[in-house]
Amino acid sequence: MPPSLCAKLKEGDSEYRSRTVTIDAHGKTVRTPKRALTLRRDYCESRVIRNRSVRGMNEVVCELNENILNGIDNDKERLLEFIRRLQAGFAHVDRDNEISFFLFFFNSQGKRPTDSQIDYLANLVTGSPYNDIIVPPIIRGISGEDYVEYLRLFMESLETYVSNPRIMGSIPHIAHIELPDICRFYMKSNVNFFALDMDGKNPLDMFPNVNEVYRTMRLIEEKELSGEECCYLHGINIRRPRGLVKKNFAPARDILVFEMGFNSFGSSHLKPKLKADLWQKILASNVAWVFNRGDYGYYPTTSPDIRSIPKEVDPVFSLGEVLSSSQRNKDAKMFNVERQGLEASTIQKCIAENELPKYLDGKLRASESLKQIRKKLSIGTRLSDVL
Repeated sequence: MPPSLCAKLKEGDSEYRSRTVTIDAHGKTVRTPKRALTLRRDYCESRVIRNRSVRGMNEVVCELNENILNGIDNDKERLLEFIRRLQAGFAHVDRDNEISFFLFFFNSQGKRPTDSQIDYLANLVTGSPYNDIIVPPIIRGISGEDYVEYLRLFMESLETYVSNPRIMGSIPHIAHIELPDICRFYMKSNVNFFALDMDGKNPLDMFPNVNEVYRTMRLIEEKELSGEECCYLHGINIRRPRGLVKKNFAPARDILVFEMGFNSFGSSHLKPKLKADLWQKILASNVAWVFNRGDYGYYPTTSPDIRSIPKEVDPVFSLGEVLSSSQRNKDAKMFNVERQGLEASTIQKCIAENELPKYLDGKLRASESLKQIRKKLSIGTRLSDVL
C-alpha cells in the first residue's frame, strides 16, 4: 500500500533553492510551487478565487485555547457546531483533486498542554475526513524542550487513532537555539514534511531559522530517502510586505520564499500588530497595496505606477475592479493572492525549463532581496547539491 503522504522531486534550480515537487496525499496529487488558499465558511480566498491554475491547496485555520477546548469537550452541541464551522467551506472545494489541511493554533498561556489536552488535540486533527494532512497543532510561547515533549506525547496519542501516521511536522516561531531539538525529534520520527510558522516576520530576517530546517531536510534526503522521494516545506503566516505611501512601493519579499526553499505558503492569519486607532486609520484611508508580478513590487493604489501591472487572462479580480471597489483592502488582498498563485505556476514552468535565474533577473523591485538570497546560498548548500 503506498504511503498516505509523499513528496517527489521533479526538477530543481541550480542557483536558488526553488524546486518543482509533487505532493501526493491520499491519492490526490498537486504540483508545487503552490500558493495555498485560506478556506473558511464565509468570504475567503478559496471560495472567491476559482482560477484552476491557482487552486490545488487549502489551509483551514482554527485558533484554540483552554476555554474553547473544554467547551467542545464537555458540550456535544458545541462540538457539533465546531466541526460544522471547520467543514463548512468544503462545499466549494474540489475534494477529489485539491489537498486541504487543518492548522490549529493552541494558546496554552505559555505552558505545555496537559496530557488530556494533547490527547484531545490528536483526536480533533484525525476526526475529519476533510483533513488530508495531519499537522500537529502549533503551541506558541513554550520552550523548545517543552515543545519536543508535547510532540512526543502527541505522536503517542496520534498512533492510537491512526495506524502508521504520516504527518507534516509543525515548527513554531521559536529562538534558533531551540530549533535543533525539534528538528532532531522529527528526524527520529521519520518525518519529511514540515510546516514552519514565520509568525508574520520578514522571511529574509528569518533566514537562520529557515536554514536550520533546510539543513534537516538535506540530511533526511541524504541519509533516509531514495529515488524521487524528497522533503517538503510549507510556510505559515508569511507576511505581505508593508509599504509606506511616501516610498511608493515595497519589495515583494513574500513571493521570494520559493527561492529560499519553501514549496508552498499561505496567508498570514495573525492580527495586525498595530495600535487599534492606527489600523482603523489605514482602513479608512481606502489605500490598498497591490502586487505587480512583473517587477515584484507592491504599490499603493494611489500610485501612477500601478498602470504597469500586467493584465492577466480571465482573472477573478482585475485591477480596475479593485480600484472601483468600496471594500478596496479586502479585494486587493484577493487580487494579490491570485497573482501570487499565478506566479507560483510561472515559477514551476521556469524551473522545468532551467530559466528561473534569467526570469528573476527582470524583477527589479526585488533585485536587492534576490541578491541577498544568492549571497546567503553561495555560502550554504542547496538540496540539489546532494541529490
